[in-house]
Amino acid sequence: MLDEDDRSVQLPIELIDAIFDELGQMDKRALYSCALVCHAWRPLAQTHIFREVSLTIGYHGKAANSDATPQCRTAFRRIRGFFEARPAIAASVRELKLRTIPVVTLKRWDWLLPPATAYHDARSLLYLLRLLPHLEHLDLQDVFVTSAPAAEDEHALASVKTLVISSRQEEIPPSDALLLLNCFKRVEDLEVDVACFYNFCRASVECPPPHRLAIDSVSTQGSMSEALFVHLAQSPSSHVLHTLVLRDLELCPLVGLQRLLAATQANLTRLSLSFSSFCGDPQAETSAVVSLACCSALKSLEISIQASPFDWQAVWQIIATVSAGSNVALEDLTLVLREREQIVVEGMWVFSDRDILSSVHSTLSRLNAHGAFKRFLLKQVASGGWLGEKEVFPDILQSHAGVSR
Repeated sequence: MLDEDDRSVQLPIELIDAIFDELGQMDKRALYSCALVCHAWRPLAQTHIFREVSLTIGYHGKAANSDATPQCRTAFRRIRGFFEARPAIAASVRELKLRTIPVVTLKRWDWLLPPATAYHDARSLLYLLRLLPHLEHLDLQDVFVTSAPAAEDEHALASVKTLVISSRQEEIPPSDALLLLNCFKRVEDLEVDVACFYNFCRASVECPPPHRLAIDSVSTQGSMSEALFVHLAQSPSSHVLHTLVLRDLELCPLVGLQRLLAATQANLTRLSLSFSSFCGDPQAETSAVVSLACCSALKSLEISIQASPFDWQAVWQIIATVSAGSNVALEDLTLVLREREQIVVEGMWVFSDRDILSSVHSTLSRLNAHGAFKRFLLKQVASGGWLGEKEVFPDILQSHAGVSR
């Protein structure tokens, strides 16, 4: 029972911290008021206020103004200075989103030339990240480095759980994203969302292979992929990469991906390939754009294509590379058909080579009998929404392959 003269109740710090945590998820502005209640509450409230920080480096003048680059780089230095002068706040940051508003005009040739405002010295970026000892999630939009870190800076390479590299610019050289990647030694989940070009007036600079970069999971899109595949295959990531999610690929030979699959064959367990279109002569006899036979640890495979005859033929060639002798860990295979209209997919089977279907049926049957394979699922998605899913193996595949029961 409280004494009548004691009108205050001292709550445990852990309880106050839990309350602030819940409050921050519902109404972060309320934490600002909590920070002004008393000296004891201020550091606790600041921990939750600065848990997620979003900063923008921008310049509102004209693209041709020579003051743009110095001003934006000064703004970047001020961000570093803010965290350097407030180590308690810097220690609270768990998620940082840093973006640059590109200084561009509406003219295509200006838009394609990345502004110098988005490029910083690698040592300067590493210094900023080193000021944030508990940083877990980093989102960089149009924030790049002018070169790879120097050898003497390798001890300062950053580690994060999640790294997102994106750009609003129409196209950039692949090396811009790769040089930025070289600033890190450990990334659990990497997402790269940039559009890259290969034959334009600003050439891609040489990017040294990363000797310490280790990434567990990668998600990226087609135009960036090939350069990134080769980069990762040359890094320690090839020994730890277990998930690869690829979007907007072209159905044409993917030499870089094949090299990465060979390098990660012992640890890659999940592979998702989403193809945007068929690239090449649909009448020509072509081999599979990539072979999966080397993926000995692969457990889950998902392939997404447009529902067209040419894509349908090409995807069966990829699936046919699955080997009963090598892919013994494969548990499930999912084929996603993206349709612009709700058409009857059963008619698509007539475009498939029966010999290939028979080979796939034989392979999956052996994996089902002697391996870990459980199911082959067909999913249908139309512009109007979800159409449904059904099991392909063994009955449907057996029927269309012409295999006797």
